[in-house]
Amino acid sequence: MSFALLLLLLLVGAASPDDAVPHAVTPVLPAQDKLNQVVDFPEGTFEELENNGDPVGWVIADHQHIKVLQEKGNAFLQLTNDNMEGTVSTETRFRMNAAWKTIQVRARLFGRRIQRNPTAGSWESAKVAFFFLDRRDEILGYWPQPLELRQGTSTGWNEQATIEEVPPGTVALRLVVEMAKTTGEFEVDDIQITGNPLVPAVPLEKGFPAGRFEKLDATGNPAGWQITDHERIHVLEENGNHFLRLTNKDVTGDVMLPCYIRLDAAWKQLKIRARMRASQLQLGQRFWETPQIHYTFRDAIGQDFHAYMPPLELRQDSDWVQREITTDVPAGATVLKLMPRLLWAKGVFDVDDIVVEPVL
Repeated sequence: MSFALLLLLLLVGAASPDDAVPHAVTPVLPAQDKLNQVVDFPEGTFEELENNGDPVGWVIADHQHIKVLQEKGNAFLQLTNDNMEGTVSTETRFRMNAAWKTIQVRARLFGRRIQRNPTAGSWESAKVAFFFLDRRDEILGYWPQPLELRQGTSTGWNEQATIEEVPPGTVALRLVVEMAKTTGEFEVDDIQITGNPLVPAVPLEKGFPAGRFEKLDATGNPAGWQITDHERIHVLEENGNHFLRLTNKDVTGDVMLPCYIRLDAAWKQLKIRARMRASQLQLGQRFWETPQIHYTFRDAIGQDFHAYMPPLELRQDSDWVQREITTDVPAGATVLKLMPRLLWAKGVFDVDDIVVEPVL
């Protein structure tokens, strides 16, 4: 064998994704040209166990606080923590399909007596977190929004999901279930990964009634929205009027509540307006770290159009004021992601009477 051929084989081998992240689970992947590819990921159900009782594919060092339990024939993972300063965690990894531009992570969560340490950072909670890894097993890009519980006891299994873009160079996903500076019992089941997911969007009703926060379901969720962070996001009533309140005690925290709205292909512009007020406000260090209504446009599989969209925002304490903006709809956009948000800003942010309407 010539030296040149040997060098070529070594280079090809070094670049092979099969050699990357060798401890990652290799899931059964659907055809790469399909949308909404649900991964065959049995590790997410916790039904398959090793001889020692550990769930297949997961790294568990603390068997006292991490267990697989059974209830009515269904297996699930339970973490317990009685140390406000400690962290209990387990993780798994699996290889990613190179054709995926976005993924959806979904799971069912249940909590009992969940309590966070008052000194905990905004990122420390009972959660399912995930990170994108490159061939060197290093984290790529930002830390995606986790699926989490932050306080109290669940009234039932809480299903959460999030869609995130896959950074270029990703070869594996690291999934972490943990309780960080958080005590209580945290249960997780049915973790599901979907590649290139169809974005779950609601049609835009005339006047956008979901933006008034007047219609609540039995759990207190406003129609069209799903509040999972009940510690920092609430619907309140004042003089017979309902409104959304976001609170943040930590300037490093990002408090958000997204809503996905389906767009008509004929719409070229949208008008967005809302009433907002703020109190006890402390802005972040960078100019975009404000209380705001953030919005982005997405295509059919959830990829963002990355052009800067100026938000509706406040920069100081204020009584109710109205903000309005008209924005172009990018070609190919099928979904508007609309998100009241306290982005690394501290204080109280109230939002009401959000209106989204096409400019015809």
